Amino acid sequence: MIERLVSGQVLRLEARMRITRLRVLEGCLWLTTTPADGDVLLRAGDVWDADDRWPIVVQAVADATAAVESVSPGLKTRGSIAPRLYARATMNDAWSRKPSDS
Repeated sequence: MIERLVSGQVLRLEARMRITRLRVLEGCLWLTTTPADGDVLLRAGDVWDADDRWPIVVQAVADATAAVESVSPGLKTRGSIAPRLYARATMNDAWSRKPSDS
């Protein structure tokens, strides 16, 4: 599913949605989980894999387009469908980054 968010728009993702991955196609998104465990700043090309912290709140820092991937109910998986977070920058990293680091 493709989601288009305008700057400032908020999207709440719930566990029942069975989302496994959020891929930013354009723009910039801010993401936080519950309980809050560090904010994540995602830019075009970044991918965030869901874990077991729900709900997830996503806000567009700038107009953004993201692909939201989910598990189909009939899909059998081995082990956890809660992959680790990997993103180019957490919010803390983004604020401490020097211009030459980009």
